Amino acid sequence: MLIQTYYPEHYAIQDAVRQDYASFFERELHFRRMMAYPPFTSLANVIVRDTKLENVIRWSRQLSEYFRRRMERAAYSGTGFGPAGAPEKGASLQFLLKSPKRTLLTKVLTGALAFCDAHEIPQTAVLVDMDPLTLL
Repeated sequence: MLIQTYYPEHYAIQDAVRQDYASFFERELHFRRMMAYPPFTSLANVIVRDTKLENVIRWSRQLSEYFRRRMERAAYSGTGFGPAGAPEKGASLQFLLKSPKRTLLTKVLTGALAFCDAHEIPQTAVLVDMDPLTLL
C-alpha cells in the first residue's frame, strides 16, 4: 500500500506502518474523549438546501436562531457549529450539532422540524443525519 500524506509523523500513520492496532485504538479513543466526539457524544448534521441560494440563506438564518436559543438553555448542554458550506449539489448550508445526551439532541432536532413546519420551510429543504459517517 502507498499512502501520500503531509503528516507522516501522525500517530495514525505511524501505528498503521507498525500495524499496531491496539495503540491506535487507545490513542484515538483518548482523542475522541478529549474532543467530545462519538462515541462519547452524539452528532447530527443538518443540511439546508434548495435550488435558490436566497432561500437557503433565509432558512439557515431562521434555523440558526432556533438552534442558538435551544443551546443556550442550561439543560441542553450541547454545542452547534454553522451554518457553513455543505458539500451538496446546488445551494446548501449545514449545521453540526453535538450533545453528550442523545435524547436531548433528538428533542432539539424534533423541535427544529416542527419549527420548520411553523415557518413554512419545506420538509424537503432540511436533511437531518444523526451520527453521520462523514461530513463531506
